[in-house]
Amino acid sequence: MEEFSFISKETFDKIVHEFLQNSKSKIDEKQLITRNLYDDIKAILLDGNSTLHNTDFRFWCRKGFTLLRVEEDYIVCKILNSRNKEDLAKESKPIEKLPVLISEEMYKIIGLEYVQNLHCGQKTLYNKLRSKWYGVKKKIVEEFVNHCEICVPRRSTSKSTLAAKPIVAKRFLSRLQVILIF
Repeated sequence: MEEFSFISKETFDKIVHEFLQNSKSKIDEKQLITRNLYDDIKAILLDGNSTLHNTDFRFWCRKGFTLLRVEEDYIVCKILNSRNKEDLAKESKPIEKLPVLISEEMYKIIGLEYVQNLHCGQKTLYNKLRSKWYGVKKKIVEEFVNHCEICVPRRSTSKSTLAAKPIVAKRFLSRLQVILIF
């Protein structure tokens, strides 16, 4: 497995663990899709008469996911609802479905995208990832960027503050500040 110099796999695993611990979701297994869950979804979608898991789980799989054929294999893709489509359409071209990002690949995918975008900020990285993958969690991306050893020193430099409060004019030349020097 590839490891990035700016954040270790161990640190990333701690971030994911904390995310799962602090999650308020009732269904923890569906928070982040693992390789086993991904394989089960794929098996249910491939076999119409599958008996894996319970009926609710099978309904959730059939309602929310579809398969995309790539050469001899299939990729599980999330079918986007209308709200997600609208959000993504504002940022780029309209998208109907996104491939599912499994938790075991998350470190590699986030890291590569972060390097490609030259250590962009949290918001930019999150928007790029969510336009390409389903299952990207904002909190994990924020913590990933916050733990980057390259970006932390850049962020910690203090920014100069203004010594005076700016004067805001309602109309042109409606307010004038005069400094008297004797």
